[in-house]
Amino acid sequence: MKRIIAVLAAVMLTACQSVPGEKEKQELVKVAADRIYDDLGDALKTDYVKFSLPDRSQIPLIKPEGIYDLKLAYINPETDVDWLSDRVDMLYDALGFKFRGETVKDELSAYRKDEHNDVSMLRYSQPYCRWEAALNGVSMLSDDITDTDTLFYDRSSADDLSETDVRIANKALLLADKIDSVTGGELDNVISDIYTLHTEAGVGYEVEIRKSYKGIGIQDLFSSYNTDTEAESGNDLLADAMQTYLDLDSGLEPEYYVGCNSYSVKSADRLDRVISFKSACDILERELADYVRFKFDTVMLMYEPRGEALSSETTAPGTVSCTPKWFFISDSSFSSGLHSINYVTVDCSDGSVEVVMS
Repeated sequence: MKRIIAVLAAVMLTACQSVPGEKEKQELVKVAADRIYDDLGDALKTDYVKFSLPDRSQIPLIKPEGIYDLKLAYINPETDVDWLSDRVDMLYDALGFKFRGETVKDELSAYRKDEHNDVSMLRYSQPYCRWEAALNGVSMLSDDITDTDTLFYDRSSADDLSETDVRIANKALLLADKIDSVTGGELDNVISDIYTLHTEAGVGYEVEIRKSYKGIGIQDLFSSYNTDTEAESGNDLLADAMQTYLDLDSGLEPEYYVGCNSYSVKSADRLDRVISFKSACDILERELADYVRFKFDTVMLMYEPRGEALSSETTAPGTVSCTPKWFFISDSSFSSGLHSINYVTVDCSDGSVEVVMS
């Protein structure tokens, strides 16, 4: 188990490996996947010293169809441009585009576009679409945004959502699922966040769509603290490579769709027993440095994606390994326009801890 030895004022971390003693082994409580929240109430009643938990309403109770050691493969990893060109034509038809133009292929992508519309398939089967509504609508690309409201959709109850929120989410999921049916992506789509973008002329919306597998989301948010404490060759955090966004105008017509790479499931080994919610909390209380006092805004079960960060020089992309972890998140404020998180994770299998806090 990884023991956090020190955290400096700027939250600079030092860690080393230690072998758990008998007491620590006994405290590593594992349960079946359908019982991971059985001890949530006990955790919320516990007075932890090194951190405080959020209100129960801010902790989404995820009910997965099992928890897995998950590995993903890129679809069309060899960048077969003919394959990309065929998908451009299929997306054009599936999404109801009517503009004129021929599909063009270059070395690493294919596209069909005119002055106002664009249907593209980029390297590693990454879809991109632009609609004519982007001309006059408000989007995250607008330079006259005066304010942005962020809805953490993935931790909101039905009572917290407006009719417009639900319509936006349904529109986004329908479109994302339709695009995945063309690219062959095997992951599911869920809504993470909805941004309401305000300008003097009106409003627009941006939706963050998170990939998930059998009920558990795959991390697509990263910290403003950009140091990856676990990074090594071929083991980069790939949260940014999992990001998918859709912009809608005030009438909920699509403006832009920026998809992540498309993935197939290479393997999914079911974990019979995993660390429960309270056991994860107890591990943090034991492993965090004595003087830290973190305040968490939510706790979520997600897969952490790691693998080789792709670049223009990449010729053979490897496997993306997704490890199930408890994410203890602080995000009540963030400086950028888009949602960023500071967080501490506990590995659901071995109890190792990683701190990514700014």
